[in-house]
Amino acid sequence: MRAPLRIAAIEPYAAVSHASFLKQLARASRHDVELLTLPARHWKWRMRTSAVHFAREVRERGPFDGYFVSDYLNLAEFLALLPPELACKPAWTYFHENQLTYPLQDGEARDVHFAMTHYYSVLTSRRSLFNSDYHRTSFFDALEELAAGASDVDLCTDLAAARARADVVPLGTDLARGTPRPLRAGAAPVILWNHRWEYDKDPERFVDALVELDRRGRDFEVRLLGQRFRSMPPAYARVVEALGERIVGDGFCADGAAYRAALDGAHIVASTARHEFFGLGTLEALRAGLYPVLPNALAYPELLPASAHGLLYDPDGDVTDALEAALDALAVCGESPGWRTALVEHTDRFSWSNVASSFDAVFADDAANSTRRPT
Repeated sequence: MRAPLRIAAIEPYAAVSHASFLKQLARASRHDVELLTLPARHWKWRMRTSAVHFAREVRERGPFDGYFVSDYLNLAEFLALLPPELACKPAWTYFHENQLTYPLQDGEARDVHFAMTHYYSVLTSRRSLFNSDYHRTSFFDALEELAAGASDVDLCTDLAAARARADVVPLGTDLARGTPRPLRAGAAPVILWNHRWEYDKDPERFVDALVELDRRGRDFEVRLLGQRFRSMPPAYARVVEALGERIVGDGFCADGAAYRAALDGAHIVASTARHEFFGLGTLEALRAGLYPVLPNALAYPELLPASAHGLLYDPDGDVTDALEAALDALAVCGESPGWRTALVEHTDRFSWSNVASSFDAVFADDAANSTRRPT
């Protein structure tokens, strides 16, 4: 086995989820993954200027055997600012999200200059890595459409080569495998919401479905664990007012043990998202044994085995009907059947022991076959 590599993991926008991902990767990897980060503030400035900051850090703390950077870094600028002996090392861009296909709010215009930052990064990356195939495919489709509109310059030929170098390595979880829970006699099933309270997760549609479920006279309770911010969408106040007596948990769980206990006390995980490049919260709920009420769209099918895709609802369909179908299934399934256990077992592929080996293979293979310019 080759000696471990020293990898600089560069994150200009170290939000909680991004920082947690890198810390878990550093713990699970056989390589020496050293974190270089900036706080999660001023994301536009981070994309414009962080290359200068991190080039300076690498010059001071190097040499490294490679650079694992997030989509917030302009990799081309970063490598151009390094001396040749440091710039020749392989670099990988990991896309948690992107500024080309991320959904806009009403009245918001997309700044294509940030998309062009991604363009230069994928051209410069030894390999671009994405958290899901849905993310990779939708990103390159949109980027190729943008590139085709450039005046007098062929941007598509090099982009096709960059697409061929793009791979999928999902996020990992260190959550222990759970057990699907049957309903206790007389107990109400608990529906879990563990998504951010922001427009791209479409909480209004979720609350509409719950209110209608209540109107239909169904027995259920609700647990609201999603991360919340200073400005909350109207859907939150509406669900508290309409269904306050049904809410059995309300608050973001920063503590891991409390979060796991909250998952273990729920039966159904639901999503109405308009955007999901991976869905770590949903993965964690599936691993804990919850029944999925998820749209057959975005990255969600990749979290389930193909045999379970029939559980996914039509993204244009009625969410209340999907929730009712889940309640009916839980009511008649009795002791946990094998197919629900299979959903949990499928999540083993996302355990950090498996995911870290995929990252390690990328790092080792590309370092062994390193060239200054991707081919």
